[in-house]
Amino acid sequence: MRENFEKVGAWKMGAKKEAGKLHRIMAALVDMGISSVISLVIVQLLRLTGLNCSLIWFFLISIIVFELRDIIGRSVGKRIFGLYIVDSSDGAEKVSALRLLLRNSVDIVFPAALFQIYKHNSKSGDRLAKTKVCSAEGKNTAIKWISVIAAAVLLYVSYNCAGFSYMKNTDAYKNAVDHLCVSGYCESSNECELKAGNVFGRRAGFNIQTGKNRYDIILEYIDGEWKVTYCE
Repeated sequence: MRENFEKVGAWKMGAKKEAGKLHRIMAALVDMGISSVISLVIVQLLRLTGLNCSLIWFFLISIIVFELRDIIGRSVGKRIFGLYIVDSSDGAEKVSALRLLLRNSVDIVFPAALFQIYKHNSKSGDRLAKTKVCSAEGKNTAIKWISVIAAAVLLYVSYNCAGFSYMKNTDAYKNAVDHLCVSGYCESSNECELKAGNVFGRRAGFNIQTGKNRYDIILEYIDGEWKVTYCE
Protein backbone atom coordinates (compact mmCIF):
# COMPACT_ATOMS: atom_id res chain seq x y z
CA MET A 1 0.00 0.00 0.00
CA ARG A 2 2.90 2.34 0.75
CA GLU A 3 4.29 1.87 -2.76
CA ASN A 4 0.93 2.78 -4.26
CA PHE A 5 0.59 5.76 -2.00
CA GLU A 6 3.89 7.10 -3.33
CA LYS A 7 2.29 7.29 -6.78
CA VAL A 8 0.48 10.43 -5.73
CA GLY A 9 3.40 11.69 -3.67
CA ALA A 10 1.35 11.74 -0.49
CA TRP A 11 3.25 9.18 1.57
CA LYS A 12 6.54 11.01 1.19
CA MET A 13 4.86 14.19 2.37
CA GLY A 14 3.43 12.45 5.41
CA ALA A 15 -0.23 12.50 4.38
CA LYS A 16 -1.52 9.90 6.82
CA LYS A 17 -4.78 11.47 7.90
CA GLU A 18 -7.86 12.99 6.40
CA ALA A 19 -7.63 16.73 5.80
CA GLY A 20 -9.31 19.08 8.26
CA LYS A 21 -12.41 21.11 7.42
CA LEU A 22 -10.80 24.53 7.82
CA HIS A 23 -7.88 23.77 5.53
CA ARG A 24 -10.18 22.38 2.85
CA ILE A 25 -12.43 25.45 2.94
CA MET A 26 -9.49 27.86 2.92
CA ALA A 27 -7.85 26.02 0.00
CA ALA A 28 -11.12 26.24 -1.94
CA LEU A 29 -11.31 30.00 -1.30
CA VAL A 30 -7.75 30.45 -2.60
CA ASP A 31 -8.64 28.51 -5.76
CA MET A 32 -11.81 30.56 -6.19
CA GLY A 33 -9.81 33.77 -5.97
CA ILE A 34 -7.41 32.56 -8.65
CA SER A 35 -10.31 31.39 -10.83
CA SER A 36 -11.92 34.82 -10.62
CA VAL A 37 -8.75 36.54 -11.85
CA ILE A 38 -8.40 34.12 -14.78
CA SER A 39 -12.08 34.68 -15.60
CA LEU A 40 -11.63 38.46 -15.50
CA VAL A 41 -8.70 38.28 -17.94
CA ILE A 42 -10.67 36.06 -20.34
CA VAL A 43 -13.74 38.31 -20.17
CA GLN A 44 -11.66 41.43 -20.83
CA LEU A 45 -10.01 39.77 -23.83
CA LEU A 46 -13.43 38.80 -25.18
CA ARG A 47 -14.61 42.38 -24.75
CA LEU A 48 -11.64 43.57 -26.81
CA THR A 49 -13.05 41.54 -29.70
CA GLY A 50 -16.29 43.51 -29.49
CA LEU A 51 -18.34 41.15 -27.32
CA ASN A 52 -20.28 42.92 -24.58
CA CYS A 53 -19.83 40.18 -21.98
CA SER A 54 -22.08 40.54 -18.96
CA LEU A 55 -21.39 39.44 -15.40
CA ILE A 56 -23.01 36.11 -16.27
CA TRP A 57 -20.03 35.39 -18.53
CA PHE A 58 -17.69 36.25 -15.67
CA PHE A 59 -19.42 33.83 -13.30
CA LEU A 60 -19.71 31.03 -15.88
CA ILE A 61 -16.03 31.21 -16.82
CA SER A 62 -15.07 31.35 -13.12
CA ILE A 63 -17.06 28.17 -12.50
CA ILE A 64 -15.48 26.37 -15.47
CA VAL A 65 -11.94 27.31 -14.39
CA PHE A 66 -12.75 26.28 -10.81
CA GLU A 67 -14.12 22.96 -12.06
CA LEU A 68 -10.91 22.18 -13.95
CA ARG A 69 -8.51 23.21 -11.17
CA ASP A 70 -7.44 19.65 -10.22
CA ILE A 71 -7.44 18.04 -13.68
CA ILE A 72 -3.78 18.64 -14.54
CA GLY A 73 -2.49 18.24 -11.00
CA ARG A 74 -3.06 19.65 -7.53
CA SER A 75 -4.58 23.12 -7.47
CA VAL A 76 -2.69 26.10 -6.04
CA GLY A 77 -4.88 26.12 -2.94
CA LYS A 78 -4.23 22.43 -2.27
CA ARG A 79 -0.48 22.90 -2.73
CA ILE A 80 -0.41 25.76 -0.23
CA PHE A 81 -2.37 23.80 2.36
CA GLY A 82 -0.65 20.47 1.66
CA LEU A 83 -3.77 18.64 0.48
CA TYR A 84 -3.99 15.60 -1.81
CA ILE A 85 -7.00 13.96 -3.46
CA VAL A 86 -6.77 10.17 -3.17
CA ASP A 87 -8.98 7.13 -3.68
CA SER A 88 -11.28 6.69 -0.69
CA SER A 89 -11.12 2.89 -0.75
CA ASP A 90 -7.43 2.45 0.02
CA GLY A 91 -5.87 5.89 -0.39
CA ALA A 92 -3.56 4.41 -2.99
CA GLU A 93 -4.77 4.82 -6.55
CA LYS A 94 -3.97 7.86 -8.60
CA VAL A 95 -7.34 9.48 -9.30
CA SER A 96 -8.19 9.82 -12.99
CA ALA A 97 -9.04 13.15 -14.64
CA LEU A 98 -12.59 11.95 -15.28
CA ARG A 99 -13.16 11.17 -11.60
CA LEU A 100 -11.67 14.53 -10.62
CA LEU A 101 -14.04 16.28 -13.01
CA LEU A 102 -16.96 14.32 -11.56
CA ARG A 103 -15.80 15.19 -8.05
CA ASN A 104 -15.63 18.91 -8.79
CA SER A 105 -18.97 18.97 -10.62
CA VAL A 106 -20.84 19.72 -7.38
CA ASP A 107 -18.83 22.94 -6.99
CA ILE A 108 -21.18 24.63 -9.44
CA VAL A 109 -23.11 25.49 -6.29
CA PHE A 110 -20.01 26.74 -4.45
CA PRO A 111 -21.64 27.78 -1.11
CA ALA A 112 -23.38 24.39 -0.87
CA ALA A 113 -20.07 22.58 -1.41
CA LEU A 114 -18.42 24.64 1.35
CA PHE A 115 -21.33 23.88 3.69
CA GLN A 116 -20.98 20.15 3.03
CA ILE A 117 -17.28 20.30 3.85
CA TYR A 118 -18.01 22.26 7.04
CA LYS A 119 -20.80 19.89 8.09
CA HIS A 120 -19.40 16.51 7.08
CA ASN A 121 -15.76 17.17 6.07
CA SER A 122 -16.82 15.71 2.73
CA LYS A 123 -18.89 16.80 -0.24
CA SER A 124 -21.20 15.02 -2.65
CA GLY A 125 -18.46 15.01 -5.27
CA ASP A 126 -16.18 12.98 -2.99
CA ARG A 127 -18.87 10.36 -2.59
CA LEU A 128 -19.67 10.32 -6.32
CA ALA A 129 -16.04 9.92 -7.37
CA LYS A 130 -15.12 7.80 -4.32
CA THR A 131 -12.33 10.11 -3.28
CA LYS A 132 -11.12 11.77 -0.12
CA VAL A 133 -8.71 14.57 0.70
CA CYS A 134 -5.60 13.83 2.75
CA SER A 135 -3.40 16.31 4.53
CA ALA A 136 0.37 16.68 4.33
CA GLU A 137 2.68 19.32 5.74
CA GLY A 138 1.97 22.21 3.35
CA LYS A 139 3.27 25.76 3.80
CA ASN A 140 3.67 27.58 7.12
CA THR A 141 0.69 29.18 8.85
CA ALA A 142 1.57 32.75 7.86
CA ILE A 143 1.65 31.89 4.15
CA LYS A 144 -1.69 30.10 4.47
CA TRP A 145 -3.46 33.08 6.03
CA ILE A 146 -1.84 35.55 3.63
CA SER A 147 -3.04 33.37 0.74
CA VAL A 148 -6.63 33.36 2.01
CA ILE A 149 -6.66 37.14 2.55
CA ALA A 150 -5.17 37.68 -0.90
CA ALA A 151 -7.81 35.38 -2.42
CA ALA A 152 -10.61 37.34 -0.73
CA VAL A 153 -9.17 40.59 -2.13
CA LEU A 154 -8.87 39.04 -5.60
CA LEU A 155 -12.50 37.89 -5.49
CA TYR A 156 -13.72 41.36 -4.51
CA VAL A 157 -11.55 43.24 -7.02
CA SER A 158 -12.28 40.83 -9.88
CA TYR A 159 -16.03 41.00 -9.34
CA ASN A 160 -16.02 44.80 -9.20
CA CYS A 161 -13.74 45.17 -12.22
CA ALA A 162 -15.88 42.78 -14.24
CA GLY A 163 -19.07 44.54 -13.21
CA PHE A 164 -17.85 48.11 -13.73
CA SER A 165 -16.21 47.26 -17.04
CA TYR A 166 -19.44 45.69 -18.26
CA MET A 167 -21.65 48.58 -17.12
CA LYS A 168 -19.42 51.19 -18.78
CA ASN A 169 -19.92 49.42 -22.10
CA THR A 170 -23.72 49.34 -21.93
CA ASP A 171 -25.96 51.68 -23.90
CA ALA A 172 -27.68 52.54 -20.62
CA TYR A 173 -24.49 54.00 -19.13
CA LYS A 174 -23.62 55.85 -22.34
CA ASN A 175 -27.10 57.41 -22.37
CA ALA A 176 -26.73 58.39 -18.71
CA VAL A 177 -23.43 60.15 -19.44
CA ASP A 178 -24.90 61.85 -22.51
CA HIS A 179 -27.77 63.11 -20.34
CA LEU A 180 -25.33 64.66 -17.86
CA CYS A 181 -23.42 66.37 -20.66
CA VAL A 182 -26.53 67.68 -22.44
CA SER A 183 -28.00 68.90 -19.13
CA GLY A 184 -24.85 70.89 -18.41
CA TYR A 185 -23.71 68.87 -15.40
CA CYS A 186 -20.39 68.18 -17.13
CA GLU A 187 -18.55 69.35 -20.22
CA SER A 188 -17.46 65.95 -21.54
CA SER A 189 -17.80 62.24 -20.81
CA ASN A 190 -14.18 62.21 -19.61
CA GLU A 191 -15.30 64.02 -16.46
CA CYS A 192 -17.72 61.23 -15.54
CA GLU A 193 -16.62 58.54 -13.11
CA LEU A 194 -18.86 55.56 -12.35
CA LYS A 195 -19.06 54.96 -8.60
CA ALA A 196 -21.84 52.37 -8.45
CA GLY A 197 -24.50 50.96 -10.67
CA ASN A 198 -26.64 48.09 -11.81
CA VAL A 199 -28.17 47.00 -15.10
CA PHE A 200 -30.99 44.50 -14.73
CA GLY A 201 -33.40 43.69 -17.50
CA ARG A 202 -35.10 46.84 -18.76
CA ARG A 203 -34.02 49.02 -15.85
CA ALA A 204 -30.66 50.55 -14.92
CA GLY A 205 -29.33 52.79 -12.20
CA PHE A 206 -25.98 54.55 -11.85
CA ASN A 207 -24.17 56.76 -9.37
CA ILE A 208 -21.84 58.98 -11.40
CA GLN A 209 -19.39 61.57 -10.12
CA THR A 210 -18.51 64.68 -12.13
CA GLY A 211 -15.95 66.82 -10.37
CA LYS A 212 -17.18 67.38 -6.80
CA ASN A 213 -20.79 66.42 -7.51
CA ARG A 214 -22.49 63.03 -7.65
CA TYR A 215 -25.67 62.18 -9.50
CA ASP A 216 -28.08 59.28 -9.13
CA ILE A 217 -29.55 58.38 -12.51
CA ILE A 218 -32.28 55.85 -13.26
CA LEU A 219 -33.06 54.72 -16.80
CA GLU A 220 -35.70 52.48 -18.34
CA TYR A 221 -35.67 50.72 -21.69
CA ILE A 222 -38.66 52.22 -23.52
CA ASP A 223 -39.54 51.92 -27.21
CA GLY A 224 -36.19 50.40 -28.12
CA GLU A 225 -33.91 52.82 -26.29
CA TRP A 226 -32.69 53.74 -22.81
CA LYS A 227 -34.40 56.84 -21.42
CA VAL A 228 -33.55 58.75 -18.25
CA THR A 229 -36.51 58.75 -15.84
CA TYR A 230 -34.74 60.19 -12.81
CA CYS A 231 -31.64 62.31 -12.26
CA GLU A 232 -30.65 64.15 -9.10
